[in-house]
Amino acid sequence: MAEMIPVSVSELTNSSAEKKLFDLFKRDEKLKNSVVFHSVGVEKCLKRSFAEIDFIVCVPGGGVFALEVKGGRVSRREDGVWIYTDREGIGHEKVYSPYNQASHGLDSLFENYLKNTPVENVLRGYGIMFPDVVFNNTDPDITQEIIFDFRDGEKVGDYIFRLSGYYKSKIGYTSKVFVPTATDIDTIKKIIRKPFDWSIPLPRKLDEVNSRLVKLTEQQYMCAVGLRMNRQCIVFGGGGTGKSLLAIQRAKELMNEGKRIGFFCFNLLLAGALRSNFSELPVTSVVASFTDWMEKKVIAGQKITKSEIALLPNKNDFYRTKLPEIAADFFKEQEFEKFDALIIDEAQDLASQDFLFVMDEIVKGGLAEGEVSFYGDFQYQRLFAPTAPDKFCEDLAAFGCRPVKYELTINCRNAPAIQNEMNKLFGLNLKCKNSDFDDCPNVKHIKYIDDADGKEKLENIIKDMMINGIEKSRIAVLSVHRYIHSIASLVKKYCIFDTSDYAEMKKRSGEIIFSTVWRFKGLEKDVIILVDIDKDTPIDALYSGMSRAKALLYILKRD
Repeated sequence: MAEMIPVSVSELTNSSAEKKLFDLFKRDEKLKNSVVFHSVGVEKCLKRSFAEIDFIVCVPGGGVFALEVKGGRVSRREDGVWIYTDREGIGHEKVYSPYNQASHGLDSLFENYLKNTPVENVLRGYGIMFPDVVFNNTDPDITQEIIFDFRDGEKVGDYIFRLSGYYKSKIGYTSKVFVPTATDIDTIKKIIRKPFDWSIPLPRKLDEVNSRLVKLTEQQYMCAVGLRMNRQCIVFGGGGTGKSLLAIQRAKELMNEGKRIGFFCFNLLLAGALRSNFSELPVTSVVASFTDWMEKKVIAGQKITKSEIALLPNKNDFYRTKLPEIAADFFKEQEFEKFDALIIDEAQDLASQDFLFVMDEIVKGGLAEGEVSFYGDFQYQRLFAPTAPDKFCEDLAAFGCRPVKYELTINCRNAPAIQNEMNKLFGLNLKCKNSDFDDCPNVKHIKYIDDADGKEKLENIIKDMMINGIEKSRIAVLSVHRYIHSIASLVKKYCIFDTSDYAEMKKRSGEIIFSTVWRFKGLEKDVIILVDIDKDTPIDALYSGMSRAKALLYILKRD
């Protein structure tokens, strides 16, 4: 049996004669070890713009033969026009004879594609197949020996070896012409039908993921409606479910109503990113890090000085407990113009009574009657002690605040491979908006032995990104450690910019960004390289870092 390329007849093949012959070539035992190509197009031709060879049969020890197939009735007028009548009685006129078609296609193939290759002088020839008629040749420029007709029946193997014998005797053996071996035929196969696998370029895959994120999910639409209908709400869900998107949208709606908004989160980088969504932020509204805003207020009110803060031995304790206490007292004492509404993003990081006391003082009506909405992931992405949604609601209830709860369960940030990996590692069951998009690579877990090995592997990942055309601006390196303690600081081949300031990060937008996992909370990049991971890495840090990646995620773990 011959190897057929392609393995089956294309649905676009209309010729019943070609379909029949395809099956005969495939089944003929005499063509064992031969390769038969069906419908080979030749773009570069010697005389015409395009040629198509119905069959090319390559036989070890026999030769390479181009075959032109003409099914149905065959006739030729006195003016030399050939007419091929199909089974429906429709005649198709051709100026070129089948001999010219076969020889032109074969000569063009060898001249433009097989020339200067090891097989350019292989024994070759052409044949004409009229399987439906008895064709007695009368042309002086052609011989009956190269014609296959109705009388040959199904013996296509005998016909091919008849062709081989004819061309061997006609051309003879010279120092140049030779019959092909199996190796020669394999060479021809690789040239005529060279295998390829052109995958979608990585930048295009990243663009595709991004294009799927711009529309709200139905679940988010319902939540947005609920936010408009209820003065007090809490929206919770895993990373990438669109909490910040809804918070931004709600803030814009309230600002358009002329209300004075306090839009707060915990970390500075996220505050800068949130602020960038408002091209014209009303003077009366604030989008900021809550702790940074409080600190500036109490310093301006002379309740504490920068130098006093700088000398504090435990700044974490200051920002979590002491600063809120000072601020709550300050706003209680001063005539402060309260906000019409509060919006708190990444609320799990501000979910303590210390911060709630401050919020109660700065919103009209307090937390009991004020317009407030909270957005957070209370399961994994917490900076401080765990606070479940129910516990947070209990704390709010102590202030008379009873928000309506909305849960988001559809990830609209991460590629399916990333969300599936997080589901597996953390026992989640989040669905993915992009579940039908599976072209992005799986999450890559890469082990390294020591800092030097880790640095080399990180450089290789970045190098691979550059080779694949990924812009540096689409990459962030995240760590559970500060820059000076990270393997990222050892990289010299590429600039990895360490930033804790959003404005500075925007200025350096063309570079690879470095950040701690916690500092990057609420932000995202197309490509995240998570480094310095080991067996002691907190599960919430790992989760938070992984959820920042939209399309590609690499995890470098010390072995």
